[in-house]
Amino acid sequence: MNRDALKVPDAFVVEQAMRFMERNYPKDIKLTDVAQAVYYSPCYFSRVFKELRGYGFRKYLTEIRLAQACRLLTHSDMSISEIARQVGYQDARYFSQIFKQWKGCAPTRYRLLHRRNDKGTF
Repeated sequence: MNRDALKVPDAFVVEQAMRFMERNYPKDIKLTDVAQAVYYSPCYFSRVFKELRGYGFRKYLTEIRLAQACRLLTHSDMSISEIARQVGYQDARYFSQIFKQWKGCAPTRYRLLHRRNDKGTF
């Protein structure tokens, strides 16, 4: 059987998995949860996701969570702890560490910089 023919269903399943993560990112999502949602074994799902996307499921989930966190930091007055919980992190300190690793600054600094930029001042 043609290897590309097998990728079409896998591509569809990966898209479904991505939608599942986008809908459920605030929850404590594990690889097994996503794999189960698309009826794949965790091992096979992990391999297919990475093969088709170029990175792992955890990185995609983190990207979703941090994108939402950036929106909340810029457009809400929620505390960092509230934002952390809202985007799926129960530990605000861990959230801040991940945020800083990925965005290059602490969440409070990000909020300060981007709110000023939204108002047109520096």
